[in-house]
Amino acid sequence: MSGGIAAGHERHPAHVQHHFDTAEQQFEAGKLGMWLFLATEVLLFGGLFCAYAIYRASHPEMFHFAHRFLDWRLGGLNTLILITSSFTMAWAVRESQLGRRRLAALLLGITLACGAGFMGIKYIEYKAKFEHHLLWGRNFHPDPEYVQAHAAEHGAAEPARAAPFVSARPQGPPPNMHIFFGLYFLMTGLHGLHVLFGMLAIGWVLRRTLRGDFSPAYFTPVDLVGLYWHLVDLIWIFLFPLLYLIK
Repeated sequence: MSGGIAAGHERHPAHVQHHFDTAEQQFEAGKLGMWLFLATEVLLFGGLFCAYAIYRASHPEMFHFAHRFLDWRLGGLNTLILITSSFTMAWAVRESQLGRRRLAALLLGITLACGAGFMGIKYIEYKAKFEHHLLWGRNFHPDPEYVQAHAAEHGAAEPARAAPFVSARPQGPPPNMHIFFGLYFLMTGLHGLHVLFGMLAIGWVLRRTLRGDFSPAYFTPVDLVGLYWHLVDLIWIFLFPLLYLIK
């Protein structure tokens, strides 16, 4: 009997694991597993979004003041980069389905480059925050002159909103301002880790694509990595307006 089972598995395509009967069953199981994993990711970031909403409701003036220290232009550029990468990733999945290995590899490479560009811009943002000590918890001790100069500059552009708040606190940043930056680093840092993991996964499927492992009959890893990358992009699309745009 065991010989019959072994003979049955020998008839499987090489990419079908022994505990699946067909390639279709393996594909559907992989898809289900990835969707369940993505659901846990949504729950994780959903909790952070709830924390953001609670603290913003409790300290609206502090969030209004602190978000001005984020450069919306860099955030917008990163948004454009990730949207582009989502497009190239979806295209790469399609080319893998059609068996066009070279074009799929090129698109995966572009997606990987977009991820690297995103992380490079985040490095520039983080570097500026560290230089001015706009950090979290006890690490938050910015130069009061820098804070006031920055606030006054932005307050001049919107005097009805920012200037009265700045003049009301001439001695330094508002209390609890570190809460905003704690959430900022937690949310964007966790998202950045997901980008790095996504880049590793894309690099893995790129290597396998160049090796010729995928075909119209088997492209599951590319498809699953694509799903993960789209979620990473979607999370940033929520983070960008919450942290950079909403006043």
